Amino acid sequence: MRVFLLTIALLANLPTSANAEQLSMQQWRDANDRFWLQGTLTVKAAPWALYQLLLDNAQAPHWVERMRYSRILAQREQHWFRVLSVFDSPWPVTDRYLVSDANFSVNRDCQLTIDVSKTTTHDALDKLTEQERSEFIDDAISLRFFQAQWQVSVIDAEQVLLRYRVSSDPGGLLPDWLARSTLNSSVRQTLLNLQQQLRKTDYQQRPDNALFADCELGL
Repeated sequence: MRVFLLTIALLANLPTSANAEQLSMQQWRDANDRFWLQGTLTVKAAPWALYQLLLDNAQAPHWVERMRYSRILAQREQHWFRVLSVFDSPWPVTDRYLVSDANFSVNRDCQLTIDVSKTTTHDALDKLTEQERSEFIDDAISLRFFQAQWQVSVIDAEQVLLRYRVSSDPGGLLPDWLARSTLNSSVRQTLLNLQQQLRKTDYQQRPDNALFADCELGL
């Protein structure tokens, strides 16, 4: 009965927007038998809009599917961030959290690449308050494995190609088929949410920092 109810909950999260037709999804297993998922989507936005949105960390739960809390724990200039992310799970699955390191790079054509992986630092949660630990960590499970890459490439003066690939192991006793299904629906909805967020005027202004200083659009 629980599996049936959980399946219904997952199906309810599938996107129904017409924008879903513009979303291309691929999946495969690598040489280590890890399951990978990639979503590709065209977005009307500037090539730095994703970077500007990520800096606006308080907005993350509004577009990352199932995320209920996010906090930047550490930062080195504009190129590296350590982030805590907490995710709701459909009943009866235990909530998950992730401490990840994100490395940003930009090439001469203003292509933005963000490599994200689970941090291996043991003191990553030391900066949390007691309230944060009690509310978000104590009753949750850390993701066993997480690796992802965001890539934003310029198409023309108004559009970019957004590509997101991810492999994740939620840990715990979640069956493999259910982990894959949850990841698929979450990635799809996150990309569709992101398509709407990146169009906002607030994120179109070019950052005044070293990360984007040397790139040219060349349009």
